[in-house]
Amino acid sequence: MSWRAARDVLLMTSVASLVFFTNLGAYTLFDEDEPKNAVCGREMFLRNDWVVPTFNQDLRTDKPILIYWIMQASYRLWGINELGARFGSALCAVGTCLLVGFMGQRFFDRRTGLLATVILATSLMYSAVGRSVTPDSCLIFSITLAFTAYLLSIGNSLKDPRSVTTWRAYVPATFRSGLPFYLAMGLAVLAKGPVGVVLPSITVGLFVLLMRDRLEVQPTSSSEQSWWRRVTWSVVRIFSPWRVWEAASALRPVRGLAATAAVALPWYLVVGYATKGAWLTGFLGGHNVNRFLAPMENHSGPIVYYIPVVCAGFFPWSIFAWQTGRYCKQSFGESRDDSPALLFFVTWFGVWLGFFSLASTKLPNYVLPMYPAIAMLTARYLAVWSRYVDSRELTSFRNSCRLLAAVGVLMAIGLSITAAILLPDDLWLGAIGAIPLVGGAVAYGCGCRRERSRAVFAMAATAIVLATTVTGFASVSVARNQNAAFFADALDRVGPEEGTRLATWQMFLPSLVFYADDRVEKLREPVDVAGFFAEDPAACVITRSDRLPALTESLPADVVILARQRRFLRRHDLVLLGRPKSGIVQANFEPLR
Repeated sequence: MSWRAARDVLLMTSVASLVFFTNLGAYTLFDEDEPKNAVCGREMFLRNDWVVPTFNQDLRTDKPILIYWIMQASYRLWGINELGARFGSALCAVGTCLLVGFMGQRFFDRRTGLLATVILATSLMYSAVGRSVTPDSCLIFSITLAFTAYLLSIGNSLKDPRSVTTWRAYVPATFRSGLPFYLAMGLAVLAKGPVGVVLPSITVGLFVLLMRDRLEVQPTSSSEQSWWRRVTWSVVRIFSPWRVWEAASALRPVRGLAATAAVALPWYLVVGYATKGAWLTGFLGGHNVNRFLAPMENHSGPIVYYIPVVCAGFFPWSIFAWQTGRYCKQSFGESRDDSPALLFFVTWFGVWLGFFSLASTKLPNYVLPMYPAIAMLTARYLAVWSRYVDSRELTSFRNSCRLLAAVGVLMAIGLSITAAILLPDDLWLGAIGAIPLVGGAVAYGCGCRRERSRAVFAMAATAIVLATTVTGFASVSVARNQNAAFFADALDRVGPEEGTRLATWQMFLPSLVFYADDRVEKLREPVDVAGFFAEDPAACVITRSDRLPALTESLPADVVILARQRRFLRRHDLVLLGRPKSGIVQANFEPLR
C-alpha cells in the first residue's frame, strides 16, 4: 500500500470513527429496539448460548443471530453496558464506510471515494442507525461486502467499458472469483434473513440484464416511436424469459446458493431443532412473509412512502438529489466511461426502493441498505462538479446551498419549540439549526467565487459537524429524560432488599429489562397487581399515574409511590409502587390514598 493510499484509509477511518464512536456509550438505550436486542445478547452471553435468542427470558423470533454473536464478543471486550451493546454496530458502520470509499476509488477516482465515505457516514439516518443496537448495521455491511466482492470479480469490465464486447464480461469469469459474493450473502442472511440473499441476487441479475441490453441494442431516434412504446418494448426485451434464463444460468445460482447456505443454513437448522420449529415459524412466517403481505404493528404507508423518508434520512446530502439524478441520466445517454459503474449503483438503489415500496409493512430502516448506493451516486456527481472550470451547474449548486440554509432555519425554530415543550433543560438543541445555516452560507459563498473544491469541502465539514453533534451530543441530552435507568436507580436506592421482583401494569418499556437486570413481568388486571404484592413483600410495580385510581383500593396499605417521573415524550407520569427498603421512613414517600 502506498503512502497516499494509507493516508486515505486513515482519513476515511478517522471521519467515520468520529461520527460513530463519539460518546457511543454515554447515553442510555432508546426504546423499543435497542434494549430488546441488547437484552437478547446479554441473556445469551450470560448463559453462554450461541443458538437460541431470548428477550426477558422468552423466545425472541424477530431477528437472526449475527447481531447477537457480535454483541457477545463486544460484551466480553467492554462489559455489559451501552458501549458493549452498541460497539459491534458502530464497527460495522465504519467498515461499510471504508468499503464504499474503496469502491469509489477503485471504480471511479480518489475524490469520489473520499466523498462517498463522508457522505455515507454523515447521512443522518445512517449515522443514527450505525450507532444503534440493531441488526441493520450488520446487514448493510454484509450487503456492501457482497457487492464489493461482485464488482471486484468483474472489475476490468467496469474500469475499461469500451473494451467490453459481450454481456458475459459482467458475470464473474469463474465460480471461484464469484464465491466471495455468495459467502458475503450468507452473512447477510444471518443478519436479517432471506432479504440478504433475495435482493442482492435480484440486483446483480438485473444489472447483468441491463448491461446486455445496452451492449446489444442500438439506440433509436426518439421520433420513431412514442416514449411509452419505447419503455414497454424495452421492458419486454430486457425481461424476455430466454434472457432471464441465460443471465441466471451464467451467475451459477445452484453452486452460489449452496455456498450461501453453507454459511447461513447451519445456524437456522440448529435453532429450528433447539426450539422445535418455533423460531423458524415465528421469524420466516411472521416477520418475513406476513410483513410483506400485510401491515404489521400499524407500520403501513403509501407506495411513495420512502421518497420523503429518504429525503429526510439522507439529509444534508439529499439537497443534491435532483442534480445527481440528472448527472446519471446524462451519463447513460452519452455512454461515458463511468456509465456501467453508475448503472450498478442505480440498480442497487432501485431494487431496494422498489421492493420495499411494494411491501405492505413500511419502516424507514428497511431501505437503509441502499444508502451506500445513494452516497456513491451523490459523491460521483460532486466529484465531477468540483472539477468544472466554467459556469456549469453553479446556479443549481447555489440553490442547494439556499435550501440547506433554509432547512437550518426551520430546524432552529422547530427544535427550539420542541425543546421548550418536551425538554426544557436542553434548550441548546435549537442551536443545532445554526450548523446547516452557517454551512450553507459558507458553501454558497464559495460557489459564488467558483471555488468548487472549497464549496464541496464546506459541505463535507458541515455534514460531519452536524452528524457528530446530533448523534454524539444531542442524543446524550435527550436520553437523560428516558425512564428506565431512572427507575432502576430508584429501585436500588429506596426499593426493597435484594430479590426484588419487578412488574409493569398498563405499560411496558423494554429498556426496563436491561436496566433492572432481571426479568420484568407483565400484569394484565388490577387483581393480578394486588396478588403480586400480596404474595411477595419485595414486589414492585411500575405503572402510569393516570391508571392509579383503578388500583388504589385493592393494594396493601403499606404500598406507596417510591418514585415518579414524567414519561419520555408523553403527557403522563410513570410511578414506581412498592414497599420501601428497611430503615427508610415510609412517611417520606407519596401515599396512594
